[in-house]
Amino acid sequence: MDKKECEQTLAGHNGGISSLLLLLDKNRLVSGSLDFTIKIWDIENFVCLKTLNEHLGDIRSLVLDKNHNLISASGD
Repeated sequence: MDKKECEQTLAGHNGGISSLLLLLDKNRLVSGSLDFTIKIWDIENFVCLKTLNEHLGDIRSLVLDKNHNLISASGD
């Protein structure tokens, strides 16, 4: 088995990552963290496009509904 090297690190959260959602059709990655934030990343340019910080607890789950709306579950 070939070993793979890390291609890129996306740094920005101040806590551990608890949930990831990959949106390949939009080249986006959504990350939920123990720092109570959700970040939307451009995975072509490796930059954070937006930080959502409305939660008052750690992010536990991320999903998209049938209309492509982001739904998050949190400790709050």
